[in-house]
Amino acid sequence: MKHSVTIHPESGRLTVDLTTDVSSGTCLVEFGHSFTLRLEEHDLDKLHIALHDAARTLCIERRDTTDLAGRKFVIPEDDFIQRGIDARQQLKVERMMKGTATPTIDQIDTYNPNDPRNW
Repeated sequence: MKHSVTIHPESGRLTVDLTTDVSSGTCLVEFGHSFTLRLEEHDLDKLHIALHDAARTLCIERRDTTDLAGRKFVIPEDDFIQRGIDARQQLKVERMMKGTATPTIDQIDTYNPNDPRNW
């Protein structure tokens, strides 16, 4: 099976041909007439993952990261997730504290675990 894709590197237009040979378990990747790779499935997967990761990195970097005032900002994904977790935990604490009263000093001194009000 043969598949072709045209890409546009800085050097100009280039056709990349991919020919799958099921009998040998390889894929022939031809970059025009200048470079050829014959890859087995596991190496083809490695190349696919590396290209995907590179494309994802470029996509993330080109995202618009300016606020309404035109200032640039960057929040790493892990920080963004942690801020969401922290906000959710704070909301949970606020909900749990709703309707509870802070004990006064004399209530703390006279705390009785057997008093049904403290159960």
